[in-house]
Amino acid sequence: MGRFVVDEKRGRRETRDMILAMGKYGNHNKHFERPFDTDDEVVAYLREEGFDFDRLVEACRHSDEHVPRVENLITSEWTGGAPPGGYLVVKDERGDVLSGFTDGGSGKMTTSTYWSRFERAASAFDRCLETTSYEDLLSCLSSGVSSIEAYISGKVETHNRRHPEDELVDSKQCKVSFDDKIKLWVPRMSGEQFDKGKNRNWSDFKVLRAVRDQEDAHPKTSAYAHSFDDMAKLLNRFRGGIAGLLLDLCIHFGEKQVPTTIIRRAFLPKVR
Repeated sequence: MGRFVVDEKRGRRETRDMILAMGKYGNHNKHFERPFDTDDEVVAYLREEGFDFDRLVEACRHSDEHVPRVENLITSEWTGGAPPGGYLVVKDERGDVLSGFTDGGSGKMTTSTYWSRFERAASAFDRCLETTSYEDLLSCLSSGVSSIEAYISGKVETHNRRHPEDELVDSKQCKVSFDDKIKLWVPRMSGEQFDKGKNRNWSDFKVLRAVRDQEDAHPKTSAYAHSFDDMAKLLNRFRGGIAGLLLDLCIHFGEKQVPTTIIRRAFLPKVR
C-alpha cells in the first residue's frame, strides 16, 4: 500500500454542522462584535456577507475547501518580542497573564498548550497518511491524547487560581485519574456534568488512549505488527476520539474561541 487516502468529500450534513460549529464556537473573533449562539444567526451572518448557505455547504464538502469568514487559519505559535520597558503576553479571558516576554525579550511563544499539542497530532496524522508509518500514527495518538489532557489541565490551573479555597489537587500523594477528573472535576469547574456514557467520542478516545498507553507511553511488547485496515480504523477514530472529544469539552465549557483546525478535524472525511 502506497498511502492512506482521505475521501475528497464529506457528507452534506457533516459539512453543514462543521460550518455552523465554526460560526458558533470558532476563533474567528467576530464574537467580540456579534456573538453567534444559534444556527440561524450563523446562517444569517453568512447571507449578509453574500453567501448562499446551501451553495456554501456544497462547496465546502470538498475536504480542502476553507470556510469563508468563520475559519481562522492562524496557528498557536507566534514569533515576537516585547519593546524595551514593554511586554508581549498571552492573557486568558479574564485578563490573567499566562506567558510572554517583557522588557525587550523575544522568541517563540505558544499561545495555547492544548492547541499546540493538537497541531502536533494533526501534523503526525498527515504524515501517517503519506508514509503509512505506524510510528507516525503512534505520535499522532500520543499528541492527541496529550492535547485533551492539556485542555483539562488548563481549566484546572484557571480554577485553582481563581478559587484557592476550592483547589483541585493531583499529586503523588493524592493521585487523580483522568477519568475521575472528567467525572468529578469537570462538574465542579463548569457547573454541569459531562456525560461520558452518552458520548460516542469518549468511547473512541478510550480506544485511542489504550493504544497510546500500551504501545507508545508504556510499551509491553518487543515487536508488533498492524494491518493497514486496522491503522485506517484508528485514523478514523481520531476524528471523534481526539478532535471531536476536544470540541465537545470546549463546548461544554462555553468556549467561543475554539481553534478552527480542531473543528475541521472533527468533521474530517473518511480515511481509506
